[in-house]
Amino acid sequence: MQNKNIIIIYGPPWDQPAQLSKHQFAKLWSKNNRVLYVESPINSASFFTRYRESLKLWKRYKKGPIKVKENLWISTFFYFIPFRGSKYLFGAEWVNKVNQYFLRKKFKKQVKDLKFNNPILIVGSAHILPIIDIFKAEKVIYHCSDDYTLVPSFPRSFENIEKKLLTKCDQVVTTADKLKQAKEKFNSNIISIPNGVDIDHFKSTQSTAIKIHENLSSFSKPIIGYVGTIFRWINQDWIKYAAINNKNFNFIFIGPITTNISKLEGISNIYFLGPKPYSELPSYLKAFSIATIPFVIDGVTLKASPIKFYEYLSAGIPIVSTDLPDLKDFDKIVTLVKNKEKFSDSLVQVIKKENSERKEIRMKIAKKYSWKQRLKQFNDFINYD
Repeated sequence: MQNKNIIIIYGPPWDQPAQLSKHQFAKLWSKNNRVLYVESPINSASFFTRYRESLKLWKRYKKGPIKVKENLWISTFFYFIPFRGSKYLFGAEWVNKVNQYFLRKKFKKQVKDLKFNNPILIVGSAHILPIIDIFKAEKVIYHCSDDYTLVPSFPRSFENIEKKLLTKCDQVVTTADKLKQAKEKFNSNIISIPNGVDIDHFKSTQSTAIKIHENLSSFSKPIIGYVGTIFRWINQDWIKYAAINNKNFNFIFIGPITTNISKLEGISNIYFLGPKPYSELPSYLKAFSIATIPFVIDGVTLKASPIKFYEYLSAGIPIVSTDLPDLKDFDKIVTLVKNKEKFSDSLVQVIKKENSERKEIRMKIAKKYSWKQRLKQFNDFINYD
């Protein structure tokens, strides 16, 4: 795809530690196109739940679009009314409509000033539906990366909003086959393109130039690691059981905490180090003996394509994961488990079996799943070479 105006709306905060699919696609598209990346708006309640990030985004909102590199601009907006809770109160569809119409004028001005005429619209969240026609888009593609209709923080009315968006869009791209199956009844022009990985960044984990980060240099091995948000889908029962039954293992978690972890606090070999810069992740991964994806099984995780899987794979680290549908095709290179006993036992067994040949196989396989390859699939689907 070349010489197009592309608007990605709404995506995760641009400079958050985790660099996800929309971040990666924006960077790659901007090499040959003009890209406006619009972050998911903050609201008045955001200052109570994530103050520092919200303050940064508020300043960005007041300043307007920021050019971060050639052909790539970042913008954000603000909702006065939090859209959450009961569908009869602040979770009602009218709240979302009010929020979108409030920012409509400023949005149109930004698009006009930046000359994003007849853009290709990559929709990251259905919230934009009430004002989607203002863009006069050449094509509208819904990039659905999770089943937000099942996420507790999203109001129940979101399901109806998303249905309307699905029927309105020209095409839909999901990140997992199960997610595709859930959405294809509303739009048959749909494809599943799983997440990918920045190969060069994560394979550097095995480079001699990368040293174990000083924050982990004092920890003895084995180190059982996790990189990503510590959210409600983390299976704390599994982690607690494994930590208690493997007291010589250190369990290290890298990422923001967004759920109650009191069940794991006070266990001497479990450590939460908080979020770390994306650029430093290889130096943390280098210390891991095993990388984990210990998710609970529910409607959201069953339809998930964990980006961390591809990052672990590219880093060459052995992986123990919950038995997720999207990972079943990789069962020869990742250990998939269904209960806490198997999770704990597999940590021991995987360490015993690990060798350099297995590491090389993982890294070789990871090369098939670069973001460049994923973007080619995306461009091919929407008929832009």
